[in-house]
Amino acid sequence: MTHLYIANCTQQNHIISFRHPDTEKVVSRSVSMGRQDDLSGREGFSPPVIDAVVAQLGIYGLRSEKDAMRDDGVIPFVYSLDVPVKRDVMEKVYNRNRGIITDAGKKRQQEAAIAASSMMDTQETPLRTMEVEIEEVSSGTIPKEDGLAKVEVGFRLDNTQSTSENRPPKRSAKQR
Repeated sequence: MTHLYIANCTQQNHIISFRHPDTEKVVSRSVSMGRQDDLSGREGFSPPVIDAVVAQLGIYGLRSEKDAMRDDGVIPFVYSLDVPVKRDVMEKVYNRNRGIITDAGKKRQQEAAIAASSMMDTQETPLRTMEVEIEEVSSGTIPKEDGLAKVEVGFRLDNTQSTSENRPPKRSAKQR
């Protein structure tokens, strides 16, 4: 019997579920971010069962160690047979995933800023001010990866003259 190790190379905890082809029961395992688990348990799986599980989880991004190192794009899960996924493979895939996601977030921020600027230029009544608020949120429930906290960005467009009298009051921590 063969053991199937699956590594979670994302920044989130996941519950990995699959239907065991022999028993038709749904099997679920929780795999924390940056960790791995032997989905096959003590007994291991037969080769047909491994093929079925890999096929089921492949649609969610499961790749072998070899494929994960040469494929591009975000790869959330990496598997290995009989031995745990190598640490350097997990780190490389995790860092690549993080870079791709960070770059995509920066691109969305730029697109949002361009769209907001475009809205200011195309309004019948031209918008006179635009405020951008960038706020770092630090909370015990938000994990800090490499010292980075969750960042929220908000836009407020206004077609009236910006003065301290007509600005809405700042939101308190309870209103967020």
